[in-house]
Amino acid sequence: METPISKVSNGKHDVVTHRIVVSSLSAVVILAGAGSVALAALDKETPQAVTALGYTALGALAGMLASIMKGNGS
Repeated sequence: METPISKVSNGKHDVVTHRIVVSSLSAVVILAGAGSVALAALDKETPQAVTALGYTALGALAGMLASIMKGNGS
């Protein structure tokens, strides 16, 4: 019998929740980057909030990766 997707876990954290968080942060990074490029192509100034959101999401992803690579999972 297969485990329902909401119950999937590797023993340290909820895999589904982790995927949702990573997907959301990745989407913010991609949208902020694409928005900045689009605004630059239109010769408009990129708002600082777009840049801040992109870099903050990228930093969060890097922090998550560093935690996973460290091996402690926290």
